[in-house]
Amino acid sequence: MRSVPAGTRKAHPGSPGSLLTPRQIQVLRLLATGATNVEVASRMNIGGDTVKFHLKGIFEKLHVKCRTEAVVRALQWGLVTVPGPQTGPGGGSGSPAPMGSAPGKKE
Repeated sequence: MRSVPAGTRKAHPGSPGSLLTPRQIQVLRLLATGATNVEVASRMNIGGDTVKFHLKGIFEKLHVKCRTEAVVRALQWGLVTVPGPQTGPGGGSGSPAPMGSAPGKKE
């Protein structure tokens, strides 16, 4: 078994963020983007079982039962943020077209 440095935690002791390891926070940030376990594993260069291990630890420490609850709790505590809407190549706001109009049609 190899030794891996724990890294430094940015949260103050006793704060919600101090409960989680840096890797668990990284997993939470990816979950907040809607990433699947496979995508989290790929982006973090870890195996699927390791993702599940991190999720189990996150759920226990945050006292939640699912990934959605974990992300909501992390958002409430300020551990993660969700980026705003992205504008696409057409410069759109990402909002749906007004009712009664079809995309790409001029009236």
